[in-house]
Amino acid sequence: MKTYSLTRTTAPAAPFLSLDEIRTHLRIVTGDDDALLTALYYAVEGHLDGPDGVLNRALMTQEWTLTIDCFPGVCGLRLPLAPTVSVDSVTYTDDDDQEQTVASSVYQISERHDRSTLLLAPGQSWPGDLSEARGAVSIAFTCGYGAASDVPHPIRAAALLMIGWLFENRESAMIGGAITENPAVKNLLRPFRVDQWGFDE
Repeated sequence: MKTYSLTRTTAPAAPFLSLDEIRTHLRIVTGDDDALLTALYYAVEGHLDGPDGVLNRALMTQEWTLTIDCFPGVCGLRLPLAPTVSVDSVTYTDDDDQEQTVASSVYQISERHDRSTLLLAPGQSWPGDLSEARGAVSIAFTCGYGAASDVPHPIRAAALLMIGWLFENRESAMIGGAITENPAVKNLLRPFRVDQWGFDE
């Protein structure tokens, strides 16, 4: 059974929505509710962004390390968290328990349907001295749309609608399901949902 871990090593530099944008959307003119609005923003960000988000995307630029047991096979490995900006390194533990770096000429990135797949480059092969230990391969990559202003407008609009709903219904006991059933939110987000990552068979 293949195992993996996914760790964020560098978080986004700032939220993708500012408090000013959120206040304007909600027609709030004072800062009295800023603490609540900030908490609601991060709840919505967590719902949309990263490996636990419904979009399977990284919204702003961030760096992650994926740790897996083995090198990708012939069909490659679909990387998590579209859009991928770059694969920064592929390292592995060899059979002497030493960390080694795979030369970037050994692999390539294929872009298809808004997902990036890590593949062997033509005529190349993965190192043959890979340890049998779990988590022997680490792939460091950068992903995300860029700065806050680069996050697509439909995602930003959906996030504002979600924050607004949470703010207006903050005493409700039915937040979990209702927030995602808003037709406007669903329609705004639908084009940006991508498949889960994994090994292509």
